[in-house]
Amino acid sequence: MKIKGIVLSSIIVTNILTAGPDPIDIESRWIGSGNVLMQMLIHPDVRVNMFGNVYIRGVASGLIYDSYIADWMGNYNPDYKERIQSGKFLQLPQPVDWDEVTNVVYKYLSRNPKSLELPSIILIEDALHQVYGGINN
Repeated sequence: MKIKGIVLSSIIVTNILTAGPDPIDIESRWIGSGNVLMQMLIHPDVRVNMFGNVYIRGVASGLIYDSYIADWMGNYNPDYKERIQSGKFLQLPQPVDWDEVTNVVYKYLSRNPKSLELPSIILIEDALHQVYGGINN
């Protein structure tokens, strides 16, 4: 089921990137910074908003399990590395309300404009960990 969700998300992202005759400037920019992610979430084009939402959901899914995202985060965020070493991965309520998850990240980015220069993955993890916390895996 999780693999199907990842494949579906990839298909959605590909369709968003190729949809419409006019290229959208923000879609061609690197989503790796909090600035770009925030611009995507507040962009007037629904397709751009959807891409930002799918990105947040993909990162959140990766943070729930011991995955590539968790390994990457451990190398770049000392607080996260400590949580990983103690086996505390992100815990989202089940079933996951993805609109709520996206809203948590959006509120966090809005309240922390000075942190938007950081990588978006770190910001997403911090926002979700503050609200949902971690559990022993």
